[in-house]
Amino acid sequence: MATVYIDQRKSMNRNSYVIYYKHPISGKNKYYKTLPKKKEAQNEANRLRTLLDTGRLPEEQIIRKKPSFLTVSDIGEMLLDEWKLKLLNNDLSNNTVADFNIRLQQILTEFGGLLVCEIRKKSIINYRNQLAEAISNVTANRNLFVLKQITKFAVNQGFISDDPARDVQYLSEKAHERNKYLLPQRLDSLVTASQQTRAKFYTPALIYLGAEHGAARQEALSLEWPHIDFDYKGIG
Repeated sequence: MATVYIDQRKSMNRNSYVIYYKHPISGKNKYYKTLPKKKEAQNEANRLRTLLDTGRLPEEQIIRKKPSFLTVSDIGEMLLDEWKLKLLNNDLSNNTVADFNIRLQQILTEFGGLLVCEIRKKSIINYRNQLAEAISNVTANRNLFVLKQITKFAVNQGFISDDPARDVQYLSEKAHERNKYLLPQRLDSLVTASQQTRAKFYTPALIYLGAEHGAARQEALSLEWPHIDFDYKGIG
């Protein structure tokens, strides 16, 4: 019997159900489609399983949206599913996917409502430069990398013909090299000192966030509740 399974995805406002299947030839997990209701997903999974058991591939059955109506958010959701598949196949780590997802949400705040065919090279450069000025070249480059993945994915899937981010260059990070560090004793002293200030309830958390994850000051201050997965594998 063909292998088909459903992954429930939880978000702040709604749940969705992502259907995957094991390709009968390559043996790799592949994304099929996402549905908003569990019953619909179960019915679709049963139909997919029957299709695979008869020796047919589901690509013939998938009807995609017309490219002209695809938004950057639509592409982002597809790309996130690709990352999850790579995670299942051990091609990406949990930390990498989590970081990509955070940066993806930040990018969608800026570009999510646009049709993918409306993105221009100039707007990508402006976004990169704004991040560099507000935060750092490092953050600008990391977000630019994910944005390049979005436009490259759109080209590869045939949704757009030209990649507007392909020739956008990364900024130099030489001036932002992190060559200073705190030993545990000095880190403890810093936390103790911060607890004597009016910000004693949240400053230690920011210090630990920077020490544990290498987050820059503005990166830590820019975090919002939707960026935190409290249910991550039961240990969030």
